[in-house]
Amino acid sequence: AILTFTYCRSLFYFERHGDAEGIRTMCGPGGFEELAFEAICKAFNPDMKARALKLPPRKSKDDTCCVWEFKVER
Repeated sequence: AILTFTYCRSLFYFERHGDAEGIRTMCGPGGFEELAFEAICKAFNPDMKARALKLPPRKSKDDTCCVWEFKVER
């Protein structure tokens, strides 16, 4: 499954305040979002993996916030 976020209050807050570190902590590799998705996957199916296909920073305010792939690997 592919999950696309076009609206993200956290990202919008960090962008509005110019907080690049906040974006990395929340959205970046190893960030809170990735850890949360990994825990959710494990709860549903231990073989499910989450992988970021697109992460912030965005090129423009009209760009997608992030895109994630969820896949069951055996």
